Amino acid sequence: MEKCRKPDINWAQRHTHLFLSYVLPSLEKETANIQVTSTSIHFTAIGDSSRDRFDFVLDLYDEIDSDNYKMNVTARGVSLFIMKKEEKWWPRLNKEGKLNNIKIDWDKWREEDDPEIPGVDFPFEVPDPEDPESDDN
Repeated sequence: MEKCRKPDINWAQRHTHLFLSYVLPSLEKETANIQVTSTSIHFTAIGDSSRDRFDFVLDLYDEIDSDNYKMNVTARGVSLFIMKKEEKWWPRLNKEGKLNNIKIDWDKWREEDDPEIPGVDFPFEVPDPEDPESDDN
C-alpha cells in the first residue's frame, strides 16, 4: 500500500515575497506538481527511492499573487519564490496554528525591521527552460 506523507517545508519572507523549500529525501522530478492559488499551495510528488507519495495543501496566512511565482525542481525537492499580494510582514506562513512540517529557513530569514538588500535577500535563480545550459539539476 502506498504511503502518503507531508513534505517538510522551510520558509522565509520579506515584505514583498515568500521563499518556500519543499524538502524531500529523494524526488522523481517529473512527478512534482504545484498548484498555486491566491490563498493556498497544493504540492504532490513521488519519492524516487522510497516511492512514498507526498501530498500537502498549505492554506496561506494571507493572499499571494498566484500568477507571479518561480519554481525550481531538483532531485531533493522544490523551491518556490512567490510574490505577496500586499506588501506586508506575515506573523506566520499558514492560516491556522503551528504545523510540525513547517520550519523557518534560518539561512534566508530576515527580521521585519532588517533593511532589504537588493540582489542578496534571495539569491534564487530559476533555470530558463528554453536554455539547456541553464539547467543545473
